[in-house]
Amino acid sequence: MAFEYLSSYFDSWLILYLTAGYFIGFFFGAVPGLTSTLAISLLLPITFGMEAINALVTCVGIFIGGIYGGGVTGILINIPGAPAAAITVTEGYKLTQKGKAGLALSHGAFSSMVGGVIGALLTIFFIQLISELSLGFMTPDKFSLILMAIVVSMLINSNDILKGIIATFLGLMLAAIGIDSFEALPRMSFGMENIREGISLLTIVVGTFAIAEIFTQLASKPLLAEEILSRMNITKDSYKFMPKFKDIKEIGFFCYLRSSIIGFLTGILPGAGAAMAALISYAVSKAFSNNKNAYGKGSLEGITAAEASNNAMCPGAIIPLLTFGIPGDAVTALILGVFNLHGLIPGPMLMIEHSDKLGPMLLAFLFTPFLIVISLFAFGRYYIKIPLVNRQLLYPFIAFTAMIGLYAATFSMLQLLHATILGFVIFLLSARDYPTVPFLLGFILGPLLEKTFRTSMSLAKGDITTFVRSPYSLLFLVLTVVMIYFLGFRLPKILKK
Repeated sequence: MAFEYLSSYFDSWLILYLTAGYFIGFFFGAVPGLTSTLAISLLLPITFGMEAINALVTCVGIFIGGIYGGGVTGILINIPGAPAAAITVTEGYKLTQKGKAGLALSHGAFSSMVGGVIGALLTIFFIQLISELSLGFMTPDKFSLILMAIVVSMLINSNDILKGIIATFLGLMLAAIGIDSFEALPRMSFGMENIREGISLLTIVVGTFAIAEIFTQLASKPLLAEEILSRMNITKDSYKFMPKFKDIKEIGFFCYLRSSIIGFLTGILPGAGAAMAALISYAVSKAFSNNKNAYGKGSLEGITAAEASNNAMCPGAIIPLLTFGIPGDAVTALILGVFNLHGLIPGPMLMIEHSDKLGPMLLAFLFTPFLIVISLFAFGRYYIKIPLVNRQLLYPFIAFTAMIGLYAATFSMLQLLHATILGFVIFLLSARDYPTVPFLLGFILGPLLEKTFRTSMSLAKGDITTFVRSPYSLLFLVLTVVMIYFLGFRLPKILKK
């Protein structure tokens, strides 16, 4: 029954879309300043004219390619291409300095493949069970679950909790602009006809991840090619991409399995993301390691822990999205946008009504990790050239693509203006360390939070205790309090130590 949704629709065209998505994601992940989130934000308007299956499979390829690509740049020049690779850099760049970049890249690729496959298998086997469980959720249960997701997101994605809260409430406020879904009256439009219908998700995505990133890069000083080359110690060993069985055996199968499970479970937690998965896995691996002294000096075990977990996180993050409509991180929030554009409503019925689309998507999570190793063997010797790409030449193209894509999807110059203004505001906030993920999740989950709350209160005739009378709702509220204590108070102290 676990493979019920994995139908024979995964044909050669889908493999082409998946491969193209992987290499696009890898490139955006490997070039410092670009991310897989940016890649999907550019793709999002274009998917309006694509088949839903093709769009979803392409997004999966970009998702996984971006996570791995960020680690490649981190290993080579000590600059993570994505936040998920911050832990990989700790160990991988030490090996590059020793002339063993190939060793670091090979174990990073192999660990990513193992973590991705294990995460995909766990997703395939558990998603139906979780989907069936979600069928029993009442409206108060859904409210409490969404509330927990928002709270976790605002706590886990910022070094300053207050800034995470402010970013979340900004997202919630923007989501409230438009027509009240219960009373069909405009609200928070301040009498301006132009925003009576609200701000579209596409506008938010393009402004937050494309326009804001362009402003950020224009304000930053690019690294010169000579400086980048000076960071890399390339020797003959740097081109040896076959991991040794002796090293794999020394790391141990349990390390791969443990790290993959940690990544998968972290992915299920809304708002946690790949960076948190890698951090937790690395810390646990070091705690149980028989060779703790090697950590921080080029430990293959440390690379394994980080890369296996952040790739296992990818399929794990799709579970709350497919079953409850709650994104697991920023990328799955954008994938939710793809679902919305194609009229697909995430939830338990999605599995039944659109299994022909979800089957290929789940298979994509299973097959894409193998592309990581295949691409390393085929193109690994060219990886060292990726950090040398002149980003200043890419940003005009990115800006043009973002604006044309948004206009093609909305046919509104006003939405372009909104995206530009929002992008500049997000740029200013990001420069002061305000996180973007809580802002985006606040915007996406805000309407769901309001709808479930008002519906619950209406059905209960204003009795607020309806949220503690349901066992599931009470459980989620208790977990929310636990998360506030652990993420808000305990975790910062642990990380500081």
